[in-house]
Amino acid sequence: MRGADYSYGIYIYAFPFQQAAFELLPGGTFWLLNIAYGVVSSGAAAYLSWTFVEKRVLEQRAAVLPRLAKFIEWLRLRFGLL
Repeated sequence: MRGADYSYGIYIYAFPFQQAAFELLPGGTFWLLNIAYGVVSSGAAAYLSWTFVEKRVLEQRAAVLPRLAKFIEWLRLRFGLL
C-alpha cells in the first residue's frame, strides 16, 4: 500500500456501488449492510483502478508532458491559439 492512493477511486465508486447495493443485494436497504457493501466494493474497485490504470498513467506522465508542451507550442505558433 506504500505509495498507493485509493482515495480518489473510493470517492468516485462509493456512491454508484452503494446505489447498486440498495437496489440489487439482499439487505441493501439496511443502512449498515449498505455501508459495508459500499466500502468493500468501492475499495476493491479503487484498488483495481489504481493498480491497472492510475499508477501506469502517472508513470507515463514524465514522458508525455514535454511532448504535450511542444505540441501546444506548435499549435500556438501555427494557429495563434492559446
